[in-house]
Amino acid sequence: MVQSGASLAGLELAAKFADVVFTAQNSFQEGKVFYENLKSMVALKNRSRDSLKILPGLYPIIGSTMAEAKERKEKLDNLRNLDVDIITLSWQLGIDADDLKLNELLPYDIIEKTSKDIVSNGFRGQIVGLARSKNLTVRELILNNFGMIRTIVGTPEMIADDMEMWFKGGAADGFNLNFDSFPTGLEDMVEHAIPVLQQRKLFREEYDERKLRDRLEAKHS
Repeated sequence: MVQSGASLAGLELAAKFADVVFTAQNSFQEGKVFYENLKSMVALKNRSRDSLKILPGLYPIIGSTMAEAKERKEKLDNLRNLDVDIITLSWQLGIDADDLKLNELLPYDIIEKTSKDIVSNGFRGQIVGLARSKNLTVRELILNNFGMIRTIVGTPEMIADDMEMWFKGGAADGFNLNFDSFPTGLEDMVEHAIPVLQQRKLFREEYDERKLRDRLEAKHS
C-alpha cells in the first residue's frame, strides 16, 4: 500500500494503512519534521514506526565534477518549453496562467485567495514555501522543478552525502528517485552514486528477498 499526499486526511490514511509514503520536502529540516510527525501518527495507530517507510522525492543531476553537473543542468534547462511550464505551474497552484510572469515573483495574494480543494495541498505548499524562502521568480521556480521534487546538482559523492544525511538524520527511510533523462540519468546513479553508498554500507549489494515489501523492510502490522 503506497500513499502520496500531505493533507491531514491523507496522512491519517497513510498512518493507518500505508506501507510506503511518497512525499516531497525541499529542505532537510522540513523533511525531519514531516518524518517525525508521520511516524508518531503511525505509533498512535498501534503500529510499529518501522512498518511504514517514508520516501521523499529526489531528483539528482550528476556529473563527474561540479562544473560538469552544472553544465548538464544548464543544457536541460535550455530544452524546457516555458510556455508549457507556465501552464503546469498555474495548474499546480490553482490559478490562471495569465497571473504568472516569468521574471516576477509568484502572485501570493492571488494564490492565497484560491480554493485549496482544487489542487494538491502538499505540492502547493512545497511550491509556495520554496519560492518564498528563496525569493524565486517564476522562471527560477520552474528551473527548480517547480519546488515539487528536491533537486541536487553535483558529483556522485555529493549526491551520496546528501542521501546519507537525510537517512541517518531521521528525514527519510529511502528515496523516490526521479531522473533528468533516460537512460543516462539512471545509469549515472547506478554506476557512480550507488557504489559510493555501497562503500558506506548504506545500500545493499544483492537482493535475497522476493517480495517488494520485504525488500523495503516494511513489516506490515
